Amino acid sequence: MKNKRPLFKKSIKEILFFLIFFLLAGIIVNFFRQPEVPKNVLQNLQQPIVGMQENYSLPKSKPLIVHFWGIWCPVCKTEIPNINSLAKDYEVITVVVNSGSDKDIKDFLDKQGLKLKVINDQNGEIASSFDIGVYPTTLIYDSNGTLKFNEVGYRTIAGMIGRMLFVK
Repeated sequence: MKNKRPLFKKSIKEILFFLIFFLLAGIIVNFFRQPEVPKNVLQNLQQPIVGMQENYSLPKSKPLIVHFWGIWCPVCKTEIPNINSLAKDYEVITVVVNSGSDKDIKDFLDKQGLKLKVINDQNGEIASSFDIGVYPTTLIYDSNGTLKFNEVGYRTIAGMIGRMLFVK
């Protein structure tokens, strides 16, 4: 019995070490993969919303989450229900990149039960204007249109809500 206890403690220490290592590695990778988003590109989002007749209009005096993703991206497909949940309480616009026609996108959204404002960036021009090259990428702007957070990769709902607590 006494021999198993030190082995158990050693295993727990190793597991914690690897979890901390992967967390730090993820933060470092995210830092280097973040795009250098130019200032004054938000107006590029004033595009038609899939399934609606009007263009998206930027919110006034409200924080904004801009989420770039693709139907073809496995990580994006896993994360998009989280973004859908956030859209119930926050202003969210998603830009789906290189993912086909409006009908393709609408069919995907309907099949997944998603209720999102989506701009179809069929040729990747909007993403390019934001310097987005990795998906998913989430940008969080404050109520003045200043970029506050720039996240690449999968994000949890809790992490996103935590970030929104610091944005006014």
